[in-house]
Amino acid sequence: ERRVRVQGEEHPATVGSRSVLASLYGEMGRVEESRRLHRQCLDARRRGLGPDHPATLQSLQNLAIVTRLDGDLQEAERLQRQVVTLRLERMGADHPETLRAKRRLAELVGESGDRRGEAIALYREILETFERTDSPALSDRIEPGRDRGDLLLEADRTREAELLLAEAVARVRESLPDESLLLGTTLTVYGRCLFLNGRVDEAEALLLEGHEILAQSGLADSEAGRRAATLLADLYAESGRSADAEAWRQRSVG
Repeated sequence: ERRVRVQGEEHPATVGSRSVLASLYGEMGRVEESRRLHRQCLDARRRGLGPDHPATLQSLQNLAIVTRLDGDLQEAERLQRQVVTLRLERMGADHPETLRAKRRLAELVGESGDRRGEAIALYREILETFERTDSPALSDRIEPGRDRGDLLLEADRTREAELLLAEAVARVRESLPDESLLLGTTLTVYGRCLFLNGRVDEAEALLLEGHEILAQSGLADSEAGRRAATLLADLYAESGRSADAEAWRQRSVG
């Protein structure tokens, strides 16, 4: 509030502070407040910096992310397509930020009804660029195998993904056991892979462990925590355990 009084509502520092607060709200599960603040930041940056300024593009991406968390997939996809278009125009098809934006679009398409084929095509396009350019965009700097395995999984190359993800989990457990977000998300991705490959019991154990690690770190309502909960709900639904499926579905929406 002091910064607003001194510098004004649309001063870059004020907008920057509001953006940080909006992201914190999103991580805390306060998605409606987060969405409102990210929209304010986007509008202010469009007016002050222009539609294709890097800070404006980041605000647009932030709004798309929290809109997805709010369950408004149609609007989230519309916003994400804007991000992809602007990244392509400003940075080109092979730029790391463009690839990240396209990956988020692929995730949204995969979540939006019966569009799995469309999503797989997008993932294969991203994977081809990743392999051709050896881009670091989609690789975690600490554990690159996780992101590559996740891409292979989404591109329907599940057997290759399983081998890579098993190695990634082993490395993280051995070398970075205190990196709760990294370990939790890596276990979640590997659990999903095993679920898709028909190894349901092993998948359940990994997904439960991943979610528990995230929850203990206060990340149950984060994007990663909700993804783990959604996967558990899907696993239980497919296994005929409707009560467990409903319980985890509730957790996935906060």
